[in-house]
Amino acid sequence: MGNLFGVFSPYVGWTSFGVNWSVVFMMGGVLPSSFWLGGYPLIISISELLRGLGREFGSLLSGFQQPGSLLIPSSVLLFIVFSNLGGLLPYVFTSTAHLSFTLSLALPLWLGQILLSSYKQPLWVLGHLVPEGAPMSLGPFMVLIEITSNLIRPLTLAVRLFANLTAGHILVVLLSSTCGGLTTFLGLSILVLLFVLELAVCIIQGYVFSTLNILYFSESETKVMVLK
Repeated sequence: MGNLFGVFSPYVGWTSFGVNWSVVFMMGGVLPSSFWLGGYPLIISISELLRGLGREFGSLLSGFQQPGSLLIPSSVLLFIVFSNLGGLLPYVFTSTAHLSFTLSLALPLWLGQILLSSYKQPLWVLGHLVPEGAPMSLGPFMVLIEITSNLIRPLTLAVRLFANLTAGHILVVLLSSTCGGLTTFLGLSILVLLFVLELAVCIIQGYVFSTLNILYFSESETKVMVLK
């Protein structure tokens, strides 16, 4: 690594192509063959995890979920968590520490929610731009504020995930170089605690990303179902 941010570069030294992006598909290739078969402990554990996530996300949707609507946030959560954890491995490229990658996850989910709401209840989408009880004189400003707040949603989701992963990896590099020369128990304890913190951040950020997406979906879906 030539500099502090060299670990985030998608390009390797012997080519001008972003070969490091191929690590996105790494989890599908390194999973053992027993994962794809039923009845094995690994697939049973992941199935139980998906059921728990389904119950959690179902409660956020307040009972207005459509068939298959819980599969997308659960799959996105597992994909982000696996990508985050994979980035903690030595010499493994961290895809979620790039804004282009996180934005490509957030933008389609947000756009799908907007298109679904506009298709099911276009009048409510337009009426939602002006909150109930707002003065008519403030109507144009309220419309501008609501449009801006909706447009920046995918950007805030992407920046939150990208910034937390980038800051965490930079902190790991800085403290590792500082504590690497310490052979005492204190230096080792600091590195272990920092690694545990990064593990927690990887899992929590994936959960926050999926939860906010499901909340945005439930905000529009609940209104549409109630109006019907």
